[in-house]
Amino acid sequence: TDGNVRTTVACASGSLNDGLRVAFTAGAAMGFGVVGLAAFGLSILLLCMKPNRNQLQAVQYTHSFGFGASSIALFARVAGGIYTKAAD
Repeated sequence: TDGNVRTTVACASGSLNDGLRVAFTAGAAMGFGVVGLAAFGLSILLLCMKPNRNQLQAVQYTHSFGFGASSIALFARVAGGIYTKAAD
């Protein structure tokens, strides 16, 4: 939200170009933060999968874990509307 406020102030007091520069900088910082946390989480997950497996098995299990998490997230989002309508 701080980036939104700074972008609004830059557009209001300066030009549209100033606002776009602030927005791009704030978005890049957030994007790098998300990618960094995702790489850290993937590394930890891979290390947890490694102890009793060889490298290929650990990577395959990690890949399967990610596919399952994506599938659950997709179906939870799609099915959410059905369950809330049934509750009404």
